[in-house]
Amino acid sequence: MRFARQKIHFMGIGGIGMSALAGLARERGATVSGCDAAANPRALAQAGVEIQTGHSPAHVANVDLLVHTAAVPSDHPEIIAAKRAMRRGEFLAAALADDEVIGVAGAHGKTTTTLMIAQIFLAAGKDPTVLLGGISPQLRGNYRCGGRLDGARFDGARLDGGRFDGARLDVARLAVAELDESDGAFLLPRLAVGVITNVEPEHLAYYRDFAKVVAAFQQFADQILPENFLVANLDNAAAAEIFHRRSGNKIGYGKNAAGGWHWRERRCGDGDQCATIFRGEREIGALRLPFIGEHNLVNALAALAVADIYAVAPDAALAALAVCAGAERRWEKLGEWGGAAIFSDYAHHPTEIRATLTGARENYRGKMLVVFQPHLFSRTRDLADEFAAALTGADQVILTDIYPAREAPIAGVTAALISDAIPPEKLAAPAPLPLAAAVALARTMADAFAVVVFMGAGDLDEGARRDFAGRRAPTASSRCGL
Repeated sequence: MRFARQKIHFMGIGGIGMSALAGLARERGATVSGCDAAANPRALAQAGVEIQTGHSPAHVANVDLLVHTAAVPSDHPEIIAAKRAMRRGEFLAAALADDEVIGVAGAHGKTTTTLMIAQIFLAAGKDPTVLLGGISPQLRGNYRCGGRLDGARFDGARLDGGRFDGARLDVARLAVAELDESDGAFLLPRLAVGVITNVEPEHLAYYRDFAKVVAAFQQFADQILPENFLVANLDNAAAAEIFHRRSGNKIGYGKNAAGGWHWRERRCGDGDQCATIFRGEREIGALRLPFIGEHNLVNALAALAVADIYAVAPDAALAALAVCAGAERRWEKLGEWGGAAIFSDYAHHPTEIRATLTGARENYRGKMLVVFQPHLFSRTRDLADEFAAALTGADQVILTDIYPAREAPIAGVTAALISDAIPPEKLAAPAPLPLAAAVALARTMADAFAVVVFMGAGDLDEGARRDFAGRRAPTASSRCGL
């Protein structure tokens, strides 16, 4: 899509994905405006535009295009009044139509994997456009507007001595984009490389059942041209099945992906982990990764596989990952309170919670308190027992009320569905609490714990930051031996 001289209005610009697209459109030459009912100022700062609070048909009186989220109904007054309207996912695909796109999709790990790929490319001297579902301190935001593609695609020697033979696309820019599968829009961009981090029962309010989720990811893989690349996590059963069905170029990765990218000799310590990386039987080198949890080492393998496709030297890729700072709210240390280290984490699915708490146990000794805010009524309804089981990995749990996001309430669905399934001795409060009360209770309890984690994809993070951010945070160090 050509942005020059276009007037584009973003409805719901406060969202993390929408604000990134607004910022990209502005930097590519559009005149951008926006509105939001309840804007997130930290995300909006990245877009570089002023916004209006609330919604009105007057917002689109003099614009060429209205961009909106899938949650906005087609009969909304702003959509009806617009000269032309487009969903966010459609706009993303149109915005990247002239780019060579590396798209990262999956139930978990998309933001971190996208950021790792971007950091490797930047360290290697490439100039990618980046669209991220989180705020990156290193990118200074949730997007980056890149320049021209530097050299022919797949023009470097592979690590095994062979060469890629894919046809170069006639494009001007390289882009790394996190793709949102929640409404099927991840199927829209044309991809040079598609990454599947994992496939799990998620967004069932849209897909209805897991079989339809798997079918959508199968379509994602099938749409990648045979000469282009599918990169998939072979530790995940559904992603592995999709991978094995593909007849075109493909690269597997994972803890147990012996024929693809994998690791051996993993060690952990003080927020770092180290391992020796292999591609098949070939040793690539030693990686020190400043992230907790095996799941993040798996994400790093995906990034290394993509870097290999673009002929980034292995040593350079490993070095870039060693200094890669994570996105905000991905095991982000906010500070300390008494003797407790305070973290914010975006985990909002049982698999993510379990992986994060396992990684925390590997790196931090002592008791752990988790303050968890369920995200979406439908997800709580569908996965209440799984949430309860995952949260028992903490020593104590404080549960807040559900953060509804885009959903209307569902009769009979409250956070009590989760708390009722957690052993009573694990609950710091017997019933879910309003957000402010949950944060206040955590503050009074923090001294008795080594680690306090504020966990969820809603607005719990904002409450935690107000009380804990910047309090005596220590200097990071590495103790894993590399």
